[in-house]
Amino acid sequence: MQAFTAAGESVEPPRALQREVRPSRESAASAVGGGFLAAWEEAVDTAPLQYGLAVRAVARGGAPVGSPRVLTELGFSLGALSVTVARGDVLVSASVTRTGPGLVVVPLDAEGASRGEAIAVPAPRPGVQLERVQLVATPDGALVLYATDPGQFPNALVAVPLTCEP
Repeated sequence: MQAFTAAGESVEPPRALQREVRPSRESAASAVGGGFLAAWEEAVDTAPLQYGLAVRAVARGGAPVGSPRVLTELGFSLGALSVTVARGDVLVSASVTRTGPGLVVVPLDAEGASRGEAIAVPAPRPGVQLERVQLVATPDGALVLYATDPGQFPNALVAVPLTCEP
């Protein structure tokens, strides 16, 4: 992770979010409080190689805070990462294998600790493929936006509202 000013100038040199060398893919982060919460997919000890969803708090200048946490309760991660802050929660989306492939939104605090159960996001039909998932904060909570059926025409843009309780 590396922090930049609004003008694109580096604040500090890049810093590793994970000390162990593990394959990783897809990442996302959002400003929260005085820092950030970063989320990424990192390889877990499986054969064949599978990925878990990991999160870690990051200070304003880019220094990692605490330890990374892999959200093992979600199963394996299949992408679709997005992060936003809505009504005091950090919301992280991911496609996971918890009960078969499905998109979920996980409410976390600024340090990456759980703030409740993962929320299953409904799909227009079973087995639909998702791409370009984006979480957008709204006054009442958040919208989960995604496109369906990559590479096929026509594909649909889906918006699913989430209402956050205070």
